[in-house]
Amino acid sequence: MMQPLSIQRLALYSFAVLLIGTIMSGAILVGLLFNYETIKNHQQISKNAYDALFTLKYNTENLLVTNQIHKEVITWESSFEKFTQRLNALQEIALFHSNDIDDLLQSIHVAKLSVSTQLQSPLFDEKNIMEKSLLRRLGEGLNANETSPYYIAVRDLISAIDYLKQYEDFLLDELCGLDIQIQNESNVKLKNTKNMVVAIPLLAFIFTLTVGTILWYTIGKIEKKLEDQREKLDYTAYHDYLTKLANRAQFITILEKTLEKAQQQDLRVGLLFIDLDRFKEINDSYGHSVGDMVLCEIAERLNTIAAHDALIARLGGDEFTLIVEDKTNEEIEHLVQSIVATIQKPLLIYATEMYLTCSIGISLFPKDAKDAESLLRNADTAMYIAKNKGKNTFQFYNQSMTEASIERLQMESHLRRAIDKEELVLYYQPQVDVNSGKITGAEALLRWNDNILGNVSPAKFIPLSEETGLILPLGNWVLKEAFIQQSKWLQSGVAPDILAINIAAKQIYHTDLVAIITGLLETYAIDPNTIELEITERIIVENPDYTTRVLNTLRSLGVRISIDDFGTGYSSLSYLKTLPLDKIKIDQSFIRGIPASHEDKQIVKTIISLSQGLDKTVIAEGVETEEQKSFLQEAGCFEMQGYLFAKALPAVEFEQFMREARI
Repeated sequence: MMQPLSIQRLALYSFAVLLIGTIMSGAILVGLLFNYETIKNHQQISKNAYDALFTLKYNTENLLVTNQIHKEVITWESSFEKFTQRLNALQEIALFHSNDIDDLLQSIHVAKLSVSTQLQSPLFDEKNIMEKSLLRRLGEGLNANETSPYYIAVRDLISAIDYLKQYEDFLLDELCGLDIQIQNESNVKLKNTKNMVVAIPLLAFIFTLTVGTILWYTIGKIEKKLEDQREKLDYTAYHDYLTKLANRAQFITILEKTLEKAQQQDLRVGLLFIDLDRFKEINDSYGHSVGDMVLCEIAERLNTIAAHDALIARLGGDEFTLIVEDKTNEEIEHLVQSIVATIQKPLLIYATEMYLTCSIGISLFPKDAKDAESLLRNADTAMYIAKNKGKNTFQFYNQSMTEASIERLQMESHLRRAIDKEELVLYYQPQVDVNSGKITGAEALLRWNDNILGNVSPAKFIPLSEETGLILPLGNWVLKEAFIQQSKWLQSGVAPDILAINIAAKQIYHTDLVAIITGLLETYAIDPNTIELEITERIIVENPDYTTRVLNTLRSLGVRISIDDFGTGYSSLSYLKTLPLDKIKIDQSFIRGIPASHEDKQIVKTIISLSQGLDKTVIAEGVETEEQKSFLQEAGCFEMQGYLFAKALPAVEFEQFMREARI
């Protein structure tokens, strides 16, 4: 028969049970803490690898859209090194081993080596850096049969970057699945831990209940934190970090699904490609933090206008896109006009008013393209047409735009080669005094005869050189070549009294023009009074104070200054009064209408009278008929140039003209 427990024995048993419960509770607590730290560590390692790959993918995409590719390459290389370190750390934890991940990592390293090797090509050095997104647009417009080294290099580089991006996308999916796997395994362990807490002996109930409650609460927080972290990763993968709009990845996915649905239901889809005009000036003037604030404000405005009508995304930089479903052209045009009007309203940043405009390109499914990539490319092309037409406007895409874009890219490639190989030539058009018949000067004019494109008009390749930055090496070459020729003519005794050379705006703002002219004058021992630099009214308007300082310094050297195409820009009389001008040239667009146009005649008379009142020499260009010559003489303009006297001539023919001409 079992003896009843004594008070002493009961106390001893109770103490033993409590001790055992305490030890078990302590052991469970230690195990939980260890489990908790292990779970956090594994989760953080997984998150770090995911974030590093996401950053690498972002920097890889930037290689295709940046206008500072060499700076982006450094960032890209750094992010690749960090990504490799963090993926190695992920592979060291014992929760998994994936041959797929090993294979993808090896493929990424091979693709990365290919991209790095191609970027070291001299074709991608600083002098060949192109305008924003031009590398991408070059790739999209490439002709499969193009054989020029530059085109092959661009095509191969874009292909290599695309392969790298593809492998990165695959690995991003793998890591996303892996992160879910780690979470699931962690949740199983946490649930098992909860069960252990419940199983603590009843005799240690009070102690166990207290500890278990704490642990249960802690486990709940861990689970919530893991879930929040997963949601954050999902959000980051599909949203722009700055504006919180859909990013490129989400945009492409939704566009493809939208086009698939539209095809099944026979619906129209419009794609709007929006690029802010002169946004780079805000970054350069106020810094990138202010630029980011501007982008956020623009995103809010777009949401306010179009959130109910379209999906809005930020592709990167200052580029935004909208997907519009089942709208007529008139409805789309009305939406676009609202966007243009809203964006150009003033922005107030740090009590400073800023003004922006935008250029918008529109392409339509199925009229303009049948797939997402082509639809986006065509909208981008239409946007650049809108930008070239003066900005702050929009354009619907048409097939001729693609043809013009390809032609432009081909011309740019040939122009780069022509500059490098010095395949251009200067012609010289005489300037005459019609009263005396004397040749008073000559204007140096650039000509380009390409072996494939033929004779290319300056009206085409000069604007192209200004847009792409080629005007700087081109302008320097023109200056040097003109000085060399004037030096030769001076030595042979047939030099014109004045040799006029056109100067572009970027030569004034982005080079030390004074130092260049000073060096040329000294090198070729030329009297500065025989050199005349022609500037346009637009140069004066863009930055009058700086331009005036530069021109005053040049004038102090003895170089003459003239204003070209007068009457076509926005000159102020105050500029004419303060600038050190020697000559005013009447634009040929006014001369062309004489004698038929009464308005042109009155404008020309006014310019002549104004020039005489300011004690400036006046010259008319584009004179082609005796009637025009007679009118100009009677109005008081005696210096002229144009086909009536001579067309622009090669240097040898101009020298012969100087020896024989009689006007």
